[in-house]
Amino acid sequence: MRLFTVDSFTDRPFEGNPAAVCVLDKSLPDGKCLAIAQEMNLSETAFVYKEDNVYHLKWFTPEVEVDLCGHATLATAKVLFDIYHVEEEVLNFNTKSGVLAVKKVEEYFEMNFPLGDLSAVLDGDVLLNEALGATPLEVFENGDWCLVRFEDETQVKDLEPNFSKLLEHSYKKFIVTAKSNNNSYHFISRFFAPALGINEDPVTG
Repeated sequence: MRLFTVDSFTDRPFEGNPAAVCVLDKSLPDGKCLAIAQEMNLSETAFVYKEDNVYHLKWFTPEVEVDLCGHATLATAKVLFDIYHVEEEVLNFNTKSGVLAVKKVEEYFEMNFPLGDLSAVLDGDVLLNEALGATPLEVFENGDWCLVRFEDETQVKDLEPNFSKLLEHSYKKFIVTAKSNNNSYHFISRFFAPALGINEDPVTG
């Protein structure tokens, strides 16, 4: 077993979104994976191993196993391509969210993700508004995911969520977003998931 820490979405040390990557010879019990994730104390620790020519990948927060994590998947691909020098042109990871493919294109990585099927929440969500301390323009849901859109990015930046109230909600993962006021960006977002042991993740969403 080898363990790495990788900063995703940046070209400078100690910035971006850090993830731990644990490269295994074979599968580990979930309890041991969770213990390692708690020791690393990052938003996600990825565990990857190859069996019968198939890569298997799973992710743990310090609290639970999660179904999907983008930055830890990119971090895993970085380790396999650049440190292990794998021969595959495309890495196909077998995960709880299906097969995720990562392709290296020069110094960049291209990754496919499953398309979420969002449904609009038509009725006002009093608990959500209280937890966020503001009333959004629109709310969408997909299972335990919740996408919240505000009119202005300042509202998103100024949010001070009540995480105890978010824990009471049936949704477990909250993406809060708005159109960017800066023409260099399409949108801004924040991500809250206290039920997963991550009050706010620095990038995910």
